[in-house]
Amino acid sequence: MEEAKKAEKKKFPIWIIIVIVIIVVLLGGLSFGANLIKNKITKSLPISVETKDSTYKVKTGTTETVVGEKEIPWPAEIPQDVPKFQGGKIKSVTHDKASNTWVITIGNTTELEFNNYKTYLQNANWKLGDEANVLVNIATMKKGDNQITVVFDPSSKGILISLTPIK
Repeated sequence: MEEAKKAEKKKFPIWIIIVIVIIVVLLGGLSFGANLIKNKITKSLPISVETKDSTYKVKTGTTETVVGEKEIPWPAEIPQDVPKFQGGKIKSVTHDKASNTWVITIGNTTELEFNNYKTYLQNANWKLGDEANVLVNIATMKKGDNQITVVFDPSSKGILISLTPIK
């Protein structure tokens, strides 16, 4: 039993690595962060980093995150029934292929664009579930085997779109 606990403690959750990578890249400057990741972190962890035209692609296991200084295009591989967000600038896209989960962060947005996206989702037959407006605006919608959560943060003028399959 004690050995099982020790073995369990040695496992480092991969999502923590991804969050650390994103924070280092976004807060430390994209070029500095990418070089730090390449030179320090990737030597001991199962991470690969590709850079191209101020865009950084971080792969670890089944998860891939793209972060860019310039706008990142809407992911072509996302399910077709997820409408493209109109407005703002896509800052990062994360896709976990094993769970088919997507997370898209968008900057330079407005509350009007958030509300328009909710309406657009409803017009595309997504059913509105929970909504909240406490410091941030949150809307959760479902369609078929998928759930989408859209969060608008007025302080940063950012939107987070999370798509997860419902099991």
